[in-house]
Amino acid sequence: SDGHSVCFSLFLPLLETWMIIFSIQTRPTIAGVTIVAVGQWVVVFLVHL
Repeated sequence: SDGHSVCFSLFLPLLETWMIIFSIQTRPTIAGVTIVAVGQWVVVFLVHL
């Protein structure tokens, strides 16, 4: 699906940038690990749409 590919290609860089900023601003905590895990789950979910 071209629409999903475009959405994914636009969303992924934003997600990666946000995760990098988040990891810089916070120490490695359970919350941070959870955020990364959720982010990866979202990516997997989008890939399979």
